[in-house]
Order: sequence, then structure tokens, then C-alpha cells
Amino acid sequence: MIQTPASGQEEQPQLLQASPWLSENTDYDKQFFSSYPAHTYKKGHIFYSQEENSDYVYLLCEGRVCLSIDNPNGDAKDIFIADKGFIFGKLSALDCMPNCCYAIGVSDTIIVKLIPKGHFTELLNTDIHFCQYVMTMLTKTVRTLISQIRLITFGSSRARVGYALYHLVNQYSTPYKEGRLINITFTHQEIGELIGLSRVSVSNILSQMVKQGILKKKEGYYYVKDIEAIYRCVLDDL
Repeated sequence: MIQTPASGQEEQPQLLQASPWLSENTDYDKQFFSSYPAHTYKKGHIFYSQEENSDYVYLLCEGRVCLSIDNPNGDAKDIFIADKGFIFGKLSALDCMPNCCYAIGVSDTIIVKLIPKGHFTELLNTDIHFCQYVMTMLTKTVRTLISQIRLITFGSSRARVGYALYHLVNQYSTPYKEGRLINITFTHQEIGELIGLSRVSVSNILSQMVKQGILKKKEGYYYVKDIEAIYRCVLDDL
């Protein structure tokens, strides 16, 4: 986890521990699903639709998949983004109801294993370690949803953008001479759909942060020059 000056002086708030980018230990792939072939998909592939019954749960081996909800008017809200080691589509296997959201690939390449629901539920019933693995994923998801509700209910627009940036830095950045480089690209629309803001609002806030010297943008990538400012804009504006 990225250390800020403040993080050495006080306990990390739960809001900054609950990332909307969810990953998990990949050892379980070898332990439980080594016999299943991996399938490769491209960005934009829809693994299942909202209100659809699917035959599988999906173990994400590489890439990122966004879980989203929409309405007939075309409005969308991203719930979270699954990353390496995460199983998505499991709620439908647990409660035998249609999927409550849709799953779409958002990285250039996505590699998944398709696990029949019957095998998934059999493992839950027979292997305590697998059950703990699934419970850990469900717990992370619930904490992320609570954090999003808190942000959307109480947080300013700047706090929401800071929340997304903080977790991008924490999970997808490498050091550079002035701070951290976020190694994945994203559009303002994508960030907005994740934190409940319009594309214009996200663009304006990021532009302000660039002018304030908190961020730098070069060739489509963001460089975070002041991590402490990102940390504080979440907590001070909430």
C-alpha cells in the first residue's frame, strides 16, 4: 500500500481501504481450477447481461472487467472493477437469481476461466478454504459498496475524484522522479460512471489538480506529484 505522510501518524480510514478495483490471491486458480482452460477476450466483450441467467462464474486470470448497472434510458453506474484473481458472476450462483448487473471487459485483453456453477457450489459445500476465499471476496465487495454509498451521499465531487485517484495510485502506479505514474489509462467518463459524476465534472476537477501541481498529464497518462494532497482531498472534503 502507498504510504502517505499522514498514514504513518494515524490509522488508515476504511474509505481508503475499500478500493473499487477488486483483486484477490491467485493461488486458488492452481489449487481449484487448474484443469479449466483459459479463454481470451478483447475490450468491450460482454460476459453476461443484466437480468440474465448465465451457466458460469468467471475467474479473472488477467485484465479487468467492470460490473455495471444501467436503465432503459441508457444511464449507467459502475459498481466495481474486477481484477486478477477475482471471481465475478458468483451472486447468481449463490442465490439462483438472474445477474443483477452486467460484466464488460475494460482492459485491452481479458483472460478468464469459465467455471460451471455446479462445480462452484460443490466447492463451497465441501472445501472450507474455498469457502473462506469466496467470503473474502464478498466482504471486500460489501465494504466497497458501503464506501461508494458514503461518498455519493456525503462526499464532495472533489472527494470522489480523490478517492478514485488514491486507489489508482495504490494499485496501478510505479515511482517516478516527482511522485507516482499511474500505469493504466482511463477516460473521464469511466471515472465518472464509477463515482457518480458527469464526465465534465471529472474533467474540471482533474484540470484543477493539474493547475495546482497535484497531477501532471503526459501522453494520456497521469502522474501524481502530491500523494498527500490526494489523501487529504478525500478526507477533508467528506
